[in-house]
Amino acid sequence: LGLEVRSALGLCTFPRRKGPPCFGDFRGPCAMAGTLLARPTEAFDIPQKDALQESAFRLQAGGDQDVEAPTGRECMEEATLLKNDLTQIPPISSTIDPLLRTEVPAGSEPCMCLGFSRRFRFLQLVTVLVTIAFLFLQPFWSWLFNDYLGFASRLCHTPAEHITCGSGENYVEIARRLKRLDDHGRLVGCACENSIFGDWACAANADTFSVSYYISTAPGTGAMAAVAAWPIISQWLHGSGFFILAGSGQHREDDAMQKMLMVLLRVTQVAFQFFFGLFLFNTLCILPTAHGIVVTSFILALIAHFVVLAVAVGASTTVGKVIRVAASIGTVSVITGFVWPVGPSWLGQHAFWLGECIGLTCAFSMVPIISFMI
Repeated sequence: LGLEVRSALGLCTFPRRKGPPCFGDFRGPCAMAGTLLARPTEAFDIPQKDALQESAFRLQAGGDQDVEAPTGRECMEEATLLKNDLTQIPPISSTIDPLLRTEVPAGSEPCMCLGFSRRFRFLQLVTVLVTIAFLFLQPFWSWLFNDYLGFASRLCHTPAEHITCGSGENYVEIARRLKRLDDHGRLVGCACENSIFGDWACAANADTFSVSYYISTAPGTGAMAAVAAWPIISQWLHGSGFFILAGSGQHREDDAMQKMLMVLLRVTQVAFQFFFGLFLFNTLCILPTAHGIVVTSFILALIAHFVVLAVAVGASTTVGKVIRVAASIGTVSVITGFVWPVGPSWLGQHAFWLGECIGLTCAFSMVPIISFMI
Protein backbone atom coordinates (compact mmCIF):
# COMPACT_ATOMS: atom_id res chain seq x y z
CA LEU A 1 0.00 0.00 0.00
CA GLY A 2 2.80 2.41 0.87
CA LEU A 3 4.49 1.76 -2.46
CA GLU A 4 1.23 2.29 -4.34
CA VAL A 5 0.60 5.57 -2.52
CA ARG A 6 4.11 6.81 -3.28
CA SER A 7 3.69 5.75 -6.90
CA ALA A 8 0.46 7.70 -7.14
CA LEU A 9 2.24 10.77 -5.78
CA GLY A 10 5.07 10.39 -8.27
CA LEU A 11 7.64 9.91 -5.48
CA CYS A 12 8.43 6.22 -5.89
CA THR A 13 10.22 4.90 -8.96
CA PHE A 14 12.71 2.21 -9.84
CA PRO A 15 15.88 4.04 -10.96
CA ARG A 16 18.28 2.30 -13.32
CA ARG A 17 21.32 0.61 -11.90
CA LYS A 18 24.34 -1.00 -13.48
CA GLY A 19 24.82 -4.75 -13.56
CA PRO A 20 22.33 -7.56 -12.97
CA PRO A 21 19.35 -6.48 -10.92
CA CYS A 22 18.71 -7.77 -7.45
CA PHE A 23 15.44 -9.56 -7.04
CA GLY A 24 12.60 -7.10 -6.99
CA ASP A 25 14.90 -4.43 -8.48
CA PHE A 26 12.74 -3.89 -11.56
CA ARG A 27 14.07 -0.69 -13.07
CA GLY A 28 13.30 -0.77 -16.80
CA PRO A 29 10.95 1.60 -18.66
CA CYS A 30 8.09 -0.88 -18.25
CA ALA A 31 8.60 -1.33 -14.53
CA MET A 32 5.89 1.00 -13.31
CA ALA A 33 3.37 -0.41 -15.82
CA GLY A 34 3.46 -3.63 -13.83
CA THR A 35 3.00 -1.86 -10.43
CA LEU A 36 5.62 -4.15 -8.99
CA LEU A 37 6.17 -4.95 -5.33
CA ALA A 38 9.60 -5.99 -4.07
CA ARG A 39 9.67 -9.49 -2.59
CA PRO A 40 12.47 -11.59 -1.07
CA THR A 41 13.60 -14.59 -3.10
CA GLU A 42 13.42 -16.77 0.00
CA ALA A 43 9.61 -16.56 -0.18
CA PHE A 44 9.52 -18.68 -3.35
CA ASP A 45 10.65 -22.08 -4.55
CA ILE A 46 13.34 -22.53 -7.20
CA PRO A 47 11.06 -22.54 -10.30
CA GLN A 48 9.41 -19.35 -9.11
CA LYS A 49 12.78 -17.73 -8.50
CA ASP A 50 13.97 -18.63 -11.99
CA ALA A 51 10.84 -17.24 -13.64
CA LEU A 52 10.93 -14.06 -11.60
CA GLN A 53 14.63 -13.49 -12.18
CA GLU A 54 14.09 -14.00 -15.92
CA SER A 55 11.39 -11.33 -15.87
CA ALA A 56 13.68 -9.00 -13.97
CA PHE A 57 16.38 -9.46 -16.59
CA ARG A 58 13.88 -8.81 -19.38
CA LEU A 59 12.95 -5.51 -17.79
CA GLN A 60 16.56 -4.65 -17.01
CA ALA A 61 17.65 -5.31 -20.57
CA GLY A 62 15.01 -2.95 -21.85
CA GLY A 63 16.00 -0.26 -19.39
CA ASP A 64 19.81 -0.16 -19.56
CA GLN A 65 20.30 -0.18 -23.32
CA ASP A 66 20.20 2.96 -25.41
CA VAL A 67 16.96 2.12 -27.14
CA GLU A 68 13.76 4.01 -27.63
CA ALA A 69 11.30 3.89 -24.82
CA PRO A 70 8.82 1.01 -25.28
CA THR A 71 5.35 1.79 -26.49
CA GLY A 72 2.32 1.50 -24.29
CA ARG A 73 1.39 -1.82 -25.94
CA GLU A 74 4.88 -3.21 -25.33
CA CYS A 75 4.72 -2.14 -21.71
CA MET A 76 1.38 -3.87 -21.28
CA GLU A 77 2.69 -7.02 -22.91
CA GLU A 78 5.72 -7.01 -20.59
CA ALA A 79 3.51 -6.36 -17.60
CA THR A 80 1.25 -9.23 -18.65
CA LEU A 81 4.22 -11.60 -18.84
CA LEU A 82 5.36 -10.46 -15.43
CA LYS A 83 1.86 -10.83 -14.03
CA ASN A 84 1.83 -14.44 -15.15
CA ASP A 85 5.14 -14.99 -13.36
CA LEU A 86 3.77 -13.46 -10.18
CA THR A 87 0.58 -15.51 -10.06
CA GLN A 88 1.71 -17.66 -7.15
CA ILE A 89 3.29 -14.94 -5.05
CA PRO A 90 2.07 -15.02 -1.43
CA PRO A 91 0.65 -11.87 0.21
CA ILE A 92 3.19 -9.18 1.05
CA SER A 93 2.50 -9.55 4.78
CA SER A 94 3.81 -13.12 4.67
CA THR A 95 7.08 -12.03 3.08
CA ILE A 96 8.21 -9.42 5.59
CA ASP A 97 9.83 -11.83 8.02
CA PRO A 98 11.76 -13.72 5.31
CA LEU A 99 13.01 -10.34 4.08
CA LEU A 100 14.62 -9.72 7.43
CA ARG A 101 16.55 -12.97 7.07
CA THR A 102 17.63 -12.60 3.45
CA GLU A 103 21.31 -13.26 2.87
CA VAL A 104 23.26 -11.36 0.23
CA PRO A 105 25.41 -13.62 -1.99
CA ALA A 106 29.15 -13.26 -1.60
CA GLY A 107 30.61 -10.57 -3.84
CA SER A 108 27.32 -8.78 -4.41
CA GLU A 109 26.07 -5.52 -2.94
CA PRO A 110 22.77 -5.31 -1.10
CA CYS A 111 20.36 -3.21 -3.12
CA MET A 112 17.40 -1.06 -2.37
CA CYS A 113 14.24 -2.43 -3.91
CA LEU A 114 12.33 0.75 -3.12
CA GLY A 115 13.36 4.24 -4.07
CA PHE A 116 12.36 7.78 -4.88
CA SER A 117 12.28 9.61 -8.17
CA ARG A 118 15.11 11.78 -9.40
CA ARG A 119 12.88 14.82 -9.06
CA PHE A 120 12.27 14.08 -5.42
CA ARG A 121 15.97 13.47 -4.80
CA PHE A 122 16.75 16.75 -6.55
CA LEU A 123 14.19 18.46 -4.31
CA GLN A 124 15.94 16.97 -1.28
CA LEU A 125 19.28 18.32 -2.50
CA VAL A 126 17.88 21.79 -3.18
CA THR A 127 16.26 22.04 0.25
CA VAL A 128 19.51 20.96 1.94
CA LEU A 129 21.43 23.63 0.02
CA VAL A 130 18.85 26.21 1.12
CA THR A 131 19.29 25.07 4.73
CA ILE A 132 23.09 25.29 4.46
CA ALA A 133 22.85 28.78 2.94
CA PHE A 134 20.54 29.86 5.74
CA LEU A 135 22.93 28.60 8.42
CA PHE A 136 26.26 29.85 7.09
CA LEU A 137 24.87 33.20 5.92
CA GLN A 138 23.13 34.11 9.17
CA PRO A 139 25.37 37.16 9.76
CA PHE A 140 24.47 38.31 6.25
CA TRP A 141 20.75 37.77 6.77
CA SER A 142 21.01 39.74 10.02
CA TRP A 143 22.72 42.65 8.27
CA LEU A 144 20.32 42.47 5.31
CA PHE A 145 17.14 42.66 7.35
CA ASN A 146 18.28 44.63 10.37
CA ASP A 147 20.31 47.36 8.68
CA TYR A 148 20.03 47.32 4.89
CA LEU A 149 16.23 46.92 4.93
CA GLY A 150 15.96 49.10 8.04
CA PHE A 151 14.10 46.76 10.41
CA ALA A 152 16.50 47.64 13.23
CA SER A 153 15.28 51.23 13.30
CA ARG A 154 11.66 50.08 13.50
CA LEU A 155 11.91 47.02 15.75
CA CYS A 156 14.96 47.60 17.98
CA HIS A 157 14.06 49.78 20.98
CA THR A 158 16.65 48.84 23.60
CA PRO A 159 18.85 51.85 24.50
CA ALA A 160 22.33 51.27 23.12
CA GLU A 161 23.95 51.95 26.51
CA HIS A 162 22.04 48.98 27.98
CA ILE A 163 23.65 46.45 25.62
CA THR A 164 27.02 44.79 26.16
CA CYS A 165 29.03 42.97 23.51
CA GLY A 166 30.60 39.56 23.95
CA SER A 167 33.73 40.90 22.26
CA GLY A 168 34.01 43.79 24.73
CA GLU A 169 33.25 46.45 22.13
CA ASN A 170 31.29 49.57 23.03
CA TYR A 171 27.80 49.07 21.65
CA VAL A 172 27.08 52.79 21.72
CA GLU A 173 29.85 53.31 19.19
CA ILE A 174 28.50 50.46 17.07
CA ALA A 175 24.99 51.97 17.10
CA ARG A 176 26.39 55.38 16.20
CA ARG A 177 28.45 53.91 13.34
CA LEU A 178 25.46 52.02 11.96
CA LYS A 179 23.14 55.00 12.49
CA ARG A 180 20.68 53.03 14.59
CA LEU A 181 18.31 55.74 15.78
CA ASP A 182 14.73 55.52 16.94
CA ASP A 183 12.00 58.00 16.05
CA HIS A 184 13.25 60.33 18.77
CA GLY A 185 16.85 60.31 17.51
CA ARG A 186 18.18 58.14 20.37
CA LEU A 187 20.77 55.44 19.79
CA VAL A 188 19.16 52.01 20.07
CA GLY A 189 20.27 48.42 19.72
CA CYS A 190 18.83 44.99 18.94
CA ALA A 191 18.62 43.02 22.16
CA CYS A 192 16.59 39.90 23.01
CA GLU A 193 13.86 39.19 20.45
CA ASN A 194 14.38 42.52 18.67
CA SER A 195 14.26 42.82 14.89
CA ILE A 196 14.27 39.93 12.37
CA PHE A 197 17.47 38.10 13.37
CA GLY A 198 19.90 38.40 16.26
CA ASP A 199 22.27 41.36 15.90
CA TRP A 200 25.23 40.70 13.61
CA ALA A 201 27.24 43.74 14.73
CA CYS A 202 28.24 42.06 17.98
CA ALA A 203 26.97 39.30 20.26
CA ALA A 204 24.47 41.54 22.04
CA ASN A 205 24.16 40.59 25.72
CA ALA A 206 25.72 37.20 24.90
CA ASP A 207 29.19 35.75 25.26
CA THR A 208 29.45 34.53 21.69
CA PHE A 209 27.50 34.03 18.48
CA SER A 210 25.54 30.83 17.88
CA VAL A 211 22.78 29.53 15.65
CA SER A 212 20.45 29.86 18.63
CA TYR A 213 21.50 33.50 19.05
CA TYR A 214 20.61 34.41 15.48
CA ILE A 215 17.22 32.65 15.53
CA SER A 216 16.15 33.82 18.99
CA THR A 217 13.69 36.26 17.41
CA ALA A 218 10.20 35.20 16.31
CA PRO A 219 10.93 35.51 12.55
CA GLY A 220 14.29 33.79 13.03
CA THR A 221 12.70 30.83 14.81
CA GLY A 222 10.12 30.53 12.06
CA ALA A 223 12.80 30.64 9.38
CA MET A 224 14.77 27.89 11.12
CA ALA A 225 11.68 25.70 11.37
CA ALA A 226 10.89 26.29 7.70
CA VAL A 227 14.31 25.43 6.29
CA ALA A 228 14.88 22.46 8.63
CA ALA A 229 11.51 20.85 7.91
CA TRP A 230 12.49 19.33 4.55
CA PRO A 231 15.77 17.71 5.62
CA ILE A 232 13.95 16.26 8.64
CA ILE A 233 11.29 14.85 6.32
CA SER A 234 14.10 13.16 4.42
CA GLN A 235 15.33 11.62 7.67
CA TRP A 236 11.89 10.20 8.35
CA LEU A 237 11.57 8.81 4.82
CA HIS A 238 14.98 7.14 4.76
CA GLY A 239 16.15 6.68 8.29
CA SER A 240 13.36 5.22 10.39
CA GLY A 241 13.54 1.61 9.25
CA PHE A 242 13.50 2.33 5.51
CA PHE A 243 16.94 0.87 4.80
CA ILE A 244 16.18 -2.33 6.68
CA LEU A 245 12.72 -2.92 5.22
CA ALA A 246 14.12 -2.33 1.74
CA GLY A 247 16.59 -5.15 2.22
CA SER A 248 19.75 -3.20 2.89
CA GLY A 249 20.27 -4.18 6.53
CA GLN A 250 23.39 -5.98 7.64
CA HIS A 251 21.88 -8.32 10.23
CA ARG A 252 19.46 -10.30 8.05
CA GLU A 253 20.39 -13.56 9.71
CA ASP A 254 19.43 -12.23 13.13
CA ASP A 255 15.73 -11.44 13.19
CA ALA A 256 15.83 -10.19 16.80
CA MET A 257 18.76 -7.87 16.06
CA GLN A 258 17.02 -6.51 12.98
CA LYS A 259 13.81 -5.77 14.84
CA MET A 260 15.75 -4.13 17.67
CA LEU A 261 17.57 -1.87 15.20
CA MET A 262 14.26 -0.88 13.62
CA VAL A 263 12.86 0.05 17.03
CA LEU A 264 15.98 2.04 17.92
CA LEU A 265 15.85 3.90 14.61
CA ARG A 266 12.29 4.97 15.28
CA VAL A 267 12.87 5.84 18.94
CA THR A 268 15.95 7.98 18.23
CA GLN A 269 14.19 9.73 15.33
CA VAL A 270 11.16 10.50 17.49
CA ALA A 271 13.42 11.72 20.31
CA PHE A 272 15.27 14.03 17.92
CA GLN A 273 11.99 15.39 16.52
CA PHE A 274 10.61 15.99 20.02
CA PHE A 275 13.66 17.79 21.38
CA PHE A 276 14.20 19.75 18.16
CA GLY A 277 10.68 21.11 18.55
CA LEU A 278 11.45 22.08 22.14
CA PHE A 279 14.67 23.73 20.92
CA LEU A 280 12.61 26.00 18.68
CA PHE A 281 10.17 26.75 21.49
CA ASN A 282 12.74 27.43 24.22
CA THR A 283 14.67 30.28 22.65
CA LEU A 284 18.09 31.23 23.96
CA CYS A 285 17.28 34.68 25.29
CA ILE A 286 13.94 33.76 26.92
CA LEU A 287 14.64 30.33 28.46
CA PRO A 288 18.43 29.89 28.34
CA THR A 289 18.65 27.00 30.82
CA ALA A 290 15.90 24.95 29.19
CA HIS A 291 17.37 25.82 25.79
CA GLY A 292 20.72 24.34 26.73
CA ILE A 293 19.09 21.13 27.96
CA VAL A 294 16.96 20.51 24.88
CA VAL A 295 19.79 21.39 22.48
CA THR A 296 22.04 18.82 24.16
CA SER A 297 19.20 16.30 24.07
CA PHE A 298 18.42 16.63 20.36
CA ILE A 299 22.12 16.48 19.46
CA LEU A 300 22.59 13.27 21.47
CA ALA A 301 19.42 11.77 19.95
CA LEU A 302 20.62 12.60 16.44
CA ILE A 303 24.07 11.12 17.05
CA ALA A 304 22.47 7.95 18.42
CA HIS A 305 20.15 7.78 15.40
CA PHE A 306 22.98 7.90 12.89
CA VAL A 307 25.06 5.41 14.88
CA VAL A 308 22.19 2.92 14.80
CA LEU A 309 21.59 3.66 11.12
CA ALA A 310 25.25 2.95 10.31
CA VAL A 311 25.02 -0.37 12.15
CA ALA A 312 21.75 -1.22 10.42
CA VAL A 313 23.05 -0.72 6.89
CA GLY A 314 26.44 -2.20 7.74
CA ALA A 315 29.26 -0.07 9.11
CA SER A 316 31.69 -1.48 6.54
CA THR A 317 29.46 -0.73 3.53
CA THR A 318 29.87 2.44 1.47
CA VAL A 319 26.69 3.93 2.88
CA GLY A 320 27.72 2.98 6.40
CA LYS A 321 31.11 4.63 5.94
CA VAL A 322 29.48 7.83 4.67
CA ILE A 323 27.23 7.92 7.73
CA ARG A 324 30.14 7.32 10.09
CA VAL A 325 32.35 9.99 8.50
CA ALA A 326 29.59 12.63 8.36
CA ALA A 327 28.48 11.93 11.93
CA SER A 328 32.08 12.10 13.16
CA ILE A 329 32.77 15.40 11.39
CA GLY A 330 29.57 16.93 12.73
CA THR A 331 30.18 15.76 16.29
CA VAL A 332 33.80 16.89 16.36
CA SER A 333 32.84 20.28 14.90
CA VAL A 334 30.23 20.96 17.57
CA ILE A 335 32.56 19.86 20.38
CA THR A 336 35.44 21.94 18.98
CA GLY A 337 33.25 25.03 18.75
CA PHE A 338 31.99 24.47 22.28
CA VAL A 339 35.45 24.21 23.87
CA TRP A 340 37.06 26.92 21.72
CA PRO A 341 38.16 29.83 23.95
CA VAL A 342 35.81 32.81 23.82
CA GLY A 343 37.64 36.02 22.98
CA PRO A 344 37.42 39.35 21.16
CA SER A 345 38.78 37.92 17.89
CA TRP A 346 36.47 36.93 15.04
CA LEU A 347 37.09 33.22 15.65
CA GLY A 348 36.77 33.68 19.40
CA GLN A 349 33.29 35.08 18.81
CA HIS A 350 32.18 32.78 15.96
CA ALA A 351 33.84 29.39 16.67
CA PHE A 352 30.79 27.92 18.39
CA TRP A 353 28.48 29.21 15.64
CA LEU A 354 30.72 27.66 12.96
CA GLY A 355 30.79 24.34 14.80
CA GLU A 356 27.02 24.30 15.00
CA CYS A 357 26.68 25.16 11.31
CA ILE A 358 29.02 22.34 10.27
CA GLY A 359 27.32 19.89 12.62
CA LEU A 360 23.81 20.72 11.38
CA THR A 361 25.03 20.62 7.76
CA CYS A 362 26.37 17.10 8.26
CA ALA A 363 23.15 16.01 9.95
CA PHE A 364 20.72 17.50 7.45
CA SER A 365 22.66 16.64 4.28
CA MET A 366 23.55 13.06 5.19
CA VAL A 367 20.31 11.33 4.23
CA PRO A 368 19.68 13.22 0.94
CA ILE A 369 23.23 12.37 -0.15
CA ILE A 370 22.75 8.72 0.78
CA SER A 371 19.54 8.64 -1.29
CA PHE A 372 21.67 9.12 -4.41
CA MET A 373 23.78 6.10 -3.45
CA ILE A 374 21.00 3.53 -3.17
